[in-house]
Amino acid sequence: MSRLIKISKKQLDDCILLSKKLTFFEKAFFHRDRSFAFYGDLDISEDGWISLHNFFAACSSGFGSTQDLKKAVDLVKEMKSSKWNVHQLEENNFVATLGEFGLSLITTESKEGRHVSHLFLSRGMTDKYRNIYLEQYHSLSKDEWPAWVYYKIGEDYEPDKAEEIEVEELATRLIGKKIIALVGAGVSRASDIPTLYGPGSLDENIPLNEPFPGELADWMIAQPYDLQELIGKYQALLIAAKPNPAHFALAQLEKMGVVLYIMTGNKDCLCEKAGCINVHLCDDMSFFLNSGEGWKWIQTCDVMLISGISRDEHGLLSYARDHGLQIVAIAPKRLPFLYSADIYVEGYVEDILPRIKEALARKS
Repeated sequence: MSRLIKISKKQLDDCILLSKKLTFFEKAFFHRDRSFAFYGDLDISEDGWISLHNFFAACSSGFGSTQDLKKAVDLVKEMKSSKWNVHQLEENNFVATLGEFGLSLITTESKEGRHVSHLFLSRGMTDKYRNIYLEQYHSLSKDEWPAWVYYKIGEDYEPDKAEEIEVEELATRLIGKKIIALVGAGVSRASDIPTLYGPGSLDENIPLNEPFPGELADWMIAQPYDLQELIGKYQALLIAAKPNPAHFALAQLEKMGVVLYIMTGNKDCLCEKAGCINVHLCDDMSFFLNSGEGWKWIQTCDVMLISGISRDEHGLLSYARDHGLQIVAIAPKRLPFLYSADIYVEGYVEDILPRIKEALARKS
């Protein structure tokens, strides 16, 4: 195992009930130009050391890619010119070893004549992760994606026309409304958890929106130890993190009956640590764990309160608008995907949400 960070006794006690959710990690990005994912297991010792037990990374050509064989050939050349011990199994299939790591490159040709390449990096017992990834990849590479994956994202953006209001006015308008909160990675920034995009993010180290193979493949081949440490520490920070005032305010708003549901793609469990009950942890691939529950939650509400969101990536805002919900966005600056009918509250969520809670408590 590879040691990552050490947490205090209190942090260990705080996360013990959620440790099963936090010690397995899965982060998948399925896009038309490239798909990639990270999977692994963390171990938490009795003295607080968090260590990486198993690690698996995958990088594949995209669903709509015109990927040709040359890119795969270039990867093979890169593997052979590095420290890897490379063996060719079949014409377009290669495996390599380097210490505890295994690397494989598989290139196949579809019935349509398109070459599909998969680069896999593994350490430890990772066969199950490879199977999970390939099942997800092939299910989403079909011509028709399952209806529960994404909702069509609208493009009638007019952020400058969105109404800006103060906290007191917002609290007045929220009285008697059924609210669903959509919580993004930006909410956890105040808990010292890096976001996917922006300063100090994963994207700064490994560009997330590149076409295949991109810098990720370079990391997998040239820096496998650094890659596993980067991803492992990112996950370890989720275990060590503490809820910030935004998470506690959400829990209190839920207890007051103001917020009915909380949806998030954050796998840090900080909402749960703060005391939130009705939390839907959204899966990277389907966002609603194949159940459709999240869509039903949206349909039953009047307002979608969003914070820490940098884009309408899964079409949730568009779905909410199409079902008559008022969008209320909390952000330090106007978000580029706002509509003219949306409401905007300027500020950081860890400051604004507690003020909303206090204002609603006074008005109730």
